[in-house]
Amino acid sequence: MIPGTHRFFRDTRYRLGLGPAVYTAFVAVPLGTVVFEEVAFRGVLWGLVEDAYDAAAATVVTSILFGLWHVLPALAAARTNAALGPSGPGSGPGRTVLATVAFTTVAGVVFAELRRRTGSLLAPVLLHWAANGIGVLVSARLWATGSRESGG
Repeated sequence: MIPGTHRFFRDTRYRLGLGPAVYTAFVAVPLGTVVFEEVAFRGVLWGLVEDAYDAAAATVVTSILFGLWHVLPALAAARTNAALGPSGPGSGPGRTVLATVAFTTVAGVVFAELRRRTGSLLAPVLLHWAANGIGVLVSARLWATGSRESGG
């Protein structure tokens, strides 16, 4: 793990023991988040926009909507992670939301391109699951080891 990023993974939502962290990463995340989002954004919505316009339009529309979909989770992260909150180095909820929307919009482009190139939802589901699941596991590990860095 990159030490300079540790503080950003110290989200109290993932202050979990090994068992709950594994369950969250391997069951809750894929079934509660990833499959739903990929079917909605890269399955149904992408297909509808691609049929009406083209693949480029489908990628742009679904990626922007995917980014905006993450406003509420970004606000939650700003509340549950001291590094992202009002007094943290991430400088509060506004920046957290903007950074999250920008990052997830770019991720949406990557997921859409995987969907377009493979003709399947499997590749974006697996990448999305890997990113989210690894985030949960890293966060839980940092909480378990008590990893702290200055400024975090």
